[in-house]
Amino acid sequence: MPRTESRLDRIERILERLAQQELAFREEQQRLWARLESRFADAAVRLAILRAPLDDESYTEDQQRQDAEARAAIARGEGTPHEDVLREFGLL
Repeated sequence: MPRTESRLDRIERILERLAQQELAFREEQQRLWARLESRFADAAVRLAILRAPLDDESYTEDQQRQDAEARAAIARGEGTPHEDVLREFGLL
C-alpha cells in the first residue's frame, strides 16, 4: 500500500518550495538593485561633472612651457608607450 503524504510532510514540502522561491526572488532583487545603483551612480557622476564650476585658475606661462616641452618630447619619440605604463602597474 503506497504511503500517503501526511499533512506535516505536505506543509514541510510547501515551506521548502517557498523558501527556494524566496531565495530566487532575493537573488534577482539583488541583481536588479546592483544594476540600478550602477546606473544611478553613473548618472550622479555625470551630473556632478556638469554642475562643477569652470576652472578659474590661470594657465601660467610656466605650465604652457612645460606642456610644450612634453609635446615636443613625445614628437621626438621620447614618450613612454601606453602599454608600458599599463604593464608597469600590472594592468596588462
